[in-house]
Amino acid sequence: MLKGHFTMQMGIEQQRKRTWMHGAAMSTIWWPVLAFVCLSIYSRIQTKYFDGLLVSSGITGRPSLNDILFLYRQDLIIFGVILPMLTAWCFIKLRFSIAAMISFILVLLLQVLLYANLQTWGQVGSFLSWQALENGISFGLSNPEFVGEYISVDGMVKLTALIAFSSGVLIAGRLFWRRGWLIRIWGIAGLVSLALCAILALIGYASSMKTAPISGSFVLNAVAALKDDGPDSAAPPPADELNERYAQLARISQSAYQGPNYGVQKGSNLLIFVLETASIEFLDTRKALPDHPVLDELKGNLFVANNHFTTFPASAEGNLSLLTGAYPPRAIYGTCLIDVPRAGDRLPGPIAQLREANYRTGIYAPYQSQVPADKAVFESTGFENIIYGEMLPGSGDADKRTVDRLTSDIAGWARAKQPFAVALLPQIGHGPWSQSLGATVQERGAKLARTQLDWLSEIVETLRAADQLDNTIIVLTGDHGVRTSAEDQRVKVGMIDWYSFHVPLLLYAPRADYSTVDSSTPSSHVDISAELGELFGLAPLPSYQGLAFHNPERARRRSFLMAGWYFGANGYRDSDESAMYSDLLGAVYVRSDGKVDFSTKQLVAEEKRRAVIQDQLSAMASLQEVWIANRLCGDKAP
Repeated sequence: MLKGHFTMQMGIEQQRKRTWMHGAAMSTIWWPVLAFVCLSIYSRIQTKYFDGLLVSSGITGRPSLNDILFLYRQDLIIFGVILPMLTAWCFIKLRFSIAAMISFILVLLLQVLLYANLQTWGQVGSFLSWQALENGISFGLSNPEFVGEYISVDGMVKLTALIAFSSGVLIAGRLFWRRGWLIRIWGIAGLVSLALCAILALIGYASSMKTAPISGSFVLNAVAALKDDGPDSAAPPPADELNERYAQLARISQSAYQGPNYGVQKGSNLLIFVLETASIEFLDTRKALPDHPVLDELKGNLFVANNHFTTFPASAEGNLSLLTGAYPPRAIYGTCLIDVPRAGDRLPGPIAQLREANYRTGIYAPYQSQVPADKAVFESTGFENIIYGEMLPGSGDADKRTVDRLTSDIAGWARAKQPFAVALLPQIGHGPWSQSLGATVQERGAKLARTQLDWLSEIVETLRAADQLDNTIIVLTGDHGVRTSAEDQRVKVGMIDWYSFHVPLLLYAPRADYSTVDSSTPSSHVDISAELGELFGLAPLPSYQGLAFHNPERARRRSFLMAGWYFGANGYRDSDESAMYSDLLGAVYVRSDGKVDFSTKQLVAEEKRRAVIQDQLSAMASLQEVWIANRLCGDKAP
């Protein structure tokens, strides 16, 4: 009897004893964090920058398992080995309630941090800084109606589920703490997880991938970003110094220029037709234009630029440059550009100037974008009316209803002799594209471009019938090129590349003379506003960073190719060289033939040369933030 009682007491004591199996079981509280980290790395790093990392590392062909795990190696060690072991130790050495509280607080903070960074990567392509966090909270408190555009219900549900899983581990641990057999099974699962993470991390460390800032721990990078207080809050440089700094970087004089086409189209109408995702391959201006009635009708007075680049591989930023003549900031979010339309102001540019001259102005798009950056551009660049095709009655899809509405409006204005300045932004060209459109991406894009030329033909016929064709400037270009691997596997993700920046540009100005302009001279979206100002005889604006097409400085000017939040890279091209620096890849590339097509052959190894290029591009990115604040937002149209 006494022996049985003693044995039972020993069993109870054994159940109460905290072993490493108990600790290993509770270490599984980190499983949802590890899963969230891996999801973040996969969706924000691997799917977007992995190809660029491979290129910068000189790895060709199919990546190995070592290369893939290279991206996860540090976080596998941190969240799969180190923190689980420390958690196990805490549950062995400390009271359950204390260990549970410490673990849950850490898990909760990291889950929220990961969720916030998953959102910021989706919005602006970078880690969340403390300044951005403060701005975001302030913006949300003052503008609660916009919170839903940044925080999705689906995302919050997933975050809640992951936190609930960690909470469930703690609750189950308390309930089954004395169930020896269950704890052993649970603990074995924790130990197996720990060993597996260690093995996978070691496999990743065996890769020959080049270490880059973005290939480190996702969480450590996120924590480090929180220590970034943002740009220096010192007073911006005076106007003269800002002009001089930009002139030095762009290799121009910033002197006043008036060319032979100045004012020749004064009083004319304006149509800007922006093709969505329009690679140069889809409407190739480097060779004879495709056979199409509208091009045949316009070709007598058509300037065809065959070396034209957008400024950014995203619609909002590319359209901003086109409509304001200024380069975009690293990201529109967090700048004064977001506040301009809410304050009822207008950014300086040709549209705002023409509107002041009693032009009817409007921007026509098929869909009401939910992207705040798109809304900011649409609403702040001077257009009086914004027309969305999806809200219009009639037959056909939203694109066609938009074209029909624009055609009808133009016909009415033409009859009334009312000058107008409008922009049309169809979305039919947005990738990825159905294979039914053609065997190759080029064929698919060209077919969609031809459909849009058909729409342009309808508008041109309306203008011709109203005797306004010879009194209308038409700009036909693309917002950007192909920029994701989902659109085309040829895209060099994370790289400044012609395929993402080189777009067609056709300018119909019937009273202008471009016979002395070299169509192969590099041009940029920032030049379009300057050229329109020249044609209309408008007063030059201090916000312009581009040059009119006749300006001889274009031949030696340095133009910039920016992709800060999208590719984590910036570049430039001029008469001597083209170059790019990837902040995320930590690599510099340069070539002297003017092509924007980089590979490992153009990697710069010399540290001094790397520093010069990196400093120039960093200086331009920093200057642009000040330029936006002073020249655009600080010089708003009334």
